[in-house]
Amino acid sequence: DQQARFLKQCLTVAPEARELCTCKSEAIMKLVDSDFAEIIIASMKGKPLDAKYYVPYNDYIARSNKVCKPNY
Repeated sequence: DQQARFLKQCLTVAPEARELCTCKSEAIMKLVDSDFAEIIIASMKGKPLDAKYYVPYNDYIARSNKVCKPNY
């Protein structure tokens, strides 16, 4: 369910990035716990991140990009 919601929101934000969104939807469950995945999904929907999440969120982005965009 969470993976599907992530994919749906990612494709809403970046419909041209189906391959990347699919990869990140598979990676998210391996990279963060379900509570933090909810924070990521909410952020993708436009909810501002609390300052306490800046570092973990940036870490998630870096790690998911390393998995899904290794030559980037």
